Amino acid sequence: MERRNITNEFLKECIADALIQLLRVKPLEDITITEITDVAGVGRSTYYRNFTSKEDVLSYKLFILGYRWLVKEKLSSDMESEELLKSYCCFIYEIRDLLNLLYQNGQTNVLIYSIYKYLGPKEGEDKGSALRKSGLIFGGFGILYEWLKRGMEETPEELAQLLITGWEELRN
Repeated sequence: MERRNITNEFLKECIADALIQLLRVKPLEDITITEITDVAGVGRSTYYRNFTSKEDVLSYKLFILGYRWLVKEKLSSDMESEELLKSYCCFIYEIRDLLNLLYQNGQTNVLIYSIYKYLGPKEGEDKGSALRKSGLIFGGFGILYEWLKRGMEETPEELAQLLITGWEELRN
């Protein structure tokens, strides 16, 4: 059973990488499922067994990259929030090529959907927690969107410091 799961995850990532490769040369709406599966070297049934849309494929890729970052960082509950913020800004900077590709193709909706899907409130979560999470997610997306729009000129450390300073100003 474990081998099947590993193989399936590999095939899903092949599909995601194929879509990203194609997105570099043509708009998302012009890319066909057949093109994606041909480039990925998988059958159409593999695509449809795992994904419902091209946006779902891109969301999966963002999720996998984020998951790898979390594992690499070995985040712990005693980690300082400033340290976590700096690490996250560095991660975002590392995947800037993909984020810029999504931005240039008008697909930032995939980014906000992915963030909300994986980090947003879960069913049954209390209202206060759900509202706080949503506010942080959408506020964070606004900052990320502006950073992308402006060409990500600040280093991740500079962006983290701007965010920390802004938060301190809000609290005072």
